[in-house]
Amino acid sequence: MIKYCIALYSLFSVLFFGNIAQAEDFYPSKSACVTLQGNGERYAALSGQVLRLLEMNIEPKVIYGGSSGSGMSSLIGAILDNESLQSNRIIVDGVELSTAQKAARLLAASSDPNATIIIFPALNQLGNTFRSALAFIIADAFANAYIGYPDQALSPIEASTGQIALLSEFFGTSDFTAALAEESFARRQELVMQQWIEFADLLLVTPREFILALVTAPSDEKWSERSEEIKKRYFDLYYSEYSSERASPENALNRYNSFLNTFKFLTQLISEEQWESIFLSSIRNFDGLPFISYTAEILSKPFYLPNGEKVIAAYHSQSGFQIPNRTIIHTTARVAEPQGNRLVEKNGFDNFYQVYFPGSELVEDMLTARQEKAELGQSFIQYFDEETNDFISVIDSEKLVVLSQPYLAQAIKASIAEPNAFRRDPIVFNSKDLNNNAVNLQGEEQLITFGGWMENANATTLKSLKACRNVDYFVEVSNMSQGIFDFQLKSARAFIEGGFDVITNSQSGEPASEESLTFMDNLWQAFDYGRDLVGVDSYVALTFDWDNASGESGELAQELNKAYDKNRAAMFLLSYQSAFNELLNDNSQRFTDLYDSFVLNNDLTSIDLTTLKNIESINNSVNILLER
Repeated sequence: MIKYCIALYSLFSVLFFGNIAQAEDFYPSKSACVTLQGNGERYAALSGQVLRLLEMNIEPKVIYGGSSGSGMSSLIGAILDNESLQSNRIIVDGVELSTAQKAARLLAASSDPNATIIIFPALNQLGNTFRSALAFIIADAFANAYIGYPDQALSPIEASTGQIALLSEFFGTSDFTAALAEESFARRQELVMQQWIEFADLLLVTPREFILALVTAPSDEKWSERSEEIKKRYFDLYYSEYSSERASPENALNRYNSFLNTFKFLTQLISEEQWESIFLSSIRNFDGLPFISYTAEILSKPFYLPNGEKVIAAYHSQSGFQIPNRTIIHTTARVAEPQGNRLVEKNGFDNFYQVYFPGSELVEDMLTARQEKAELGQSFIQYFDEETNDFISVIDSEKLVVLSQPYLAQAIKASIAEPNAFRRDPIVFNSKDLNNNAVNLQGEEQLITFGGWMENANATTLKSLKACRNVDYFVEVSNMSQGIFDFQLKSARAFIEGGFDVITNSQSGEPASEESLTFMDNLWQAFDYGRDLVGVDSYVALTFDWDNASGESGELAQELNKAYDKNRAAMFLLSYQSAFNELLNDNSQRFTDLYDSFVLNNDLTSIDLTTLKNIESINNSVNILLER
């Protein structure tokens, strides 16, 4: 009778559940809390390193990032939250893929959508001629700096933030059922890219079309609606909510077209071929400048221009896509007071705060953890001093701000808008934002963001959270084993001492104050203490030197590093290979029991990029590895 029942159950399972009954094996994931160090336009390297974790069946319970790491932490969190990923069962070689492994399939397919994001460079990084031309085209959009340094007129951040938020919304809300089930790696990438083009309403433009659109007057016989659409999308990318009405994209475009109509005879003297040649020659002048070479490379070939209205809508959304559940975005903030038509930040620790934007499911966890630390006289950012036998707080608990502001774009902007590449358009926290926080403002003072450059004591922060107390691993994705780098030191001096120009990286000539040196030393000790707190067996440092991706030196390094800076897919693959080898060669035996299948259906290590010594072979190999 028992055998009969078993046979009947088996027949029922096959008839009603099909292939589901064939998946007899399921390997439970290991868990991790993952932190991502910001790295500017080289953020594609972060996705390559995290991809390897996901492929090895390590599932992030918290993804924590600042600066450009905020954008990647939100994208990865969005993928893990995606409903179609959660609800679809995928079987590979008789084994059901876990959430982490399904996420690996989508993250690997994010390389091409990531490559469509255009981050136009800050004007103060360009030569005078090009800067003047852009400032004229965009009219007075850069007339004022609203925060900090009055002589710094930099590119607005809204379009960059909007594109990043739109990409996270795409991966968080789209239905990827077909792509997840697709066994072909190349086909899966193709399906995701097709969905992204439609979702973001991307317009494919050639360099010739782009430059002709910018020099063609509406009254010109060569004018077309397509030209005007290209021009409009370009102007929309310079939208800034703090610019004057006169400098709005629409008004600036109208004035620019009036100028072209007046002087159209000048543009007609040059042929289309000459215009294209002039344009390509001009952008090559910026080939070796940091954070500009990638944009120059984009514009030198057919590229996608985003729909500016969609981008700005994603930036402004107050009811749409929110911070993913597993994501925490961090930034810093300073007290500022009005002086004329701008806000000026106040120096010193009394006016400095560390700010966290957790996903909705982590808000209460973080508030509770902060309260527990405060009751003990401790903080998230601290270390144990053996001489005093007590904890030393780098940032006191009352200076830790936990915001339940759920809107993703605003959190990303707060973290990215640091004293670096972008104009410091402020996010001003209102009283509602500051509920449950001990921020004491006087008179007309405001609390404004200062960027996500600071938090290196991430292990001590996350170890305080309930969500991270019992995870298998704490993974730090960074480009170095030490915790503090040059830009952070300059930023620290800026908020403590003031009068230090971190934007242009010029030295003040004055030695650092004792207060600044103590802060830097304490921050380093907190970073070091955090690793010990997590423990040797649990702490995983995935380090990849994206500043010198090639690993070479001298002129060869300069040439090869340009290739990786220009090609986000190459940076993504090289960082993946680095993480692959780092985890493979780990001697601690921590990863030997992890199930590792080729969930991507493609071996991304079959060509070792570190052995390639010229740009052409790198680019060709990237296309082979990604089956393009």
